[in-house]
Amino acid sequence: MSLLGAEDLGYASDLDREFDMERSRIGDLLDEPDRYEIFMPAVQSLVNALGGYEEVETGSGEYETVYRPGDSVLAVLKDLKKLWRKDDSDDERTVARCMQKAGLMKELISLVVECTDRGEWGRKVSLVACESDTQRLL
Repeated sequence: MSLLGAEDLGYASDLDREFDMERSRIGDLLDEPDRYEIFMPAVQSLVNALGGYEEVETGSGEYETVYRPGDSVLAVLKDLKKLWRKDDSDDERTVARCMQKAGLMKELISLVVECTDRGEWGRKVSLVACESDTQRLL
């Protein structure tokens, strides 16, 4: 069995071969997607699906801004909780940074304020929202 030298592989020296291997490794690292870029669209989409503010006409003909929960708010809260768990092994807390940037805290507080007095369903939504909120703080 013969060993091939750097010249046999088309390199002028072993140093050239090492440089080429290092450049290839760095190129692979640069091609690796950033966790923030991966999670941010998903988090933003879920935060948007929680609900939003809209103008509603009152009985006197005036308009007031109210928060309306999304149609599948409970499922969205559960999905956000699953995403939150992705940070358990991430020292940079990427998902938490995405949630902060997407305005999740404001949405959770709005949900609690709006839904608390809406019967059993509202209490359940408020409880899940509070649970998500307090988990983030711990």
